[in-house]
Amino acid sequence: MGWHYFGVLVAGFGAILHIGFAYTETLGWNREFVGTAAPSWIESLDEDLSLAGMLGTFFAIWLLAAAAAALHTQVYLAAKWQGGLGLVLLWAAW
Repeated sequence: MGWHYFGVLVAGFGAILHIGFAYTETLGWNREFVGTAAPSWIESLDEDLSLAGMLGTFFAIWLLAAAAAALHTQVYLAAKWQGGLGLVLLWAAW
């Protein structure tokens, strides 16, 4: 029984860290933050390549993959919304 509480504590701590990172990522997503969080993304960029377009493409593909997973699990409303949003975001990023 004690290990269960330890697992809940670790999961709660991980959730708090995830919320903190998501908050920082949402409000402070700029070149400096990306250089700190994922420096390899910055190293290969040309000055002409838009970081926002690259991230938009990434999120669009992620949403399309989530839509495929929702379709596979027969959650059709989620598949429709995630797929639609993924297509719109992919169109906007290109």
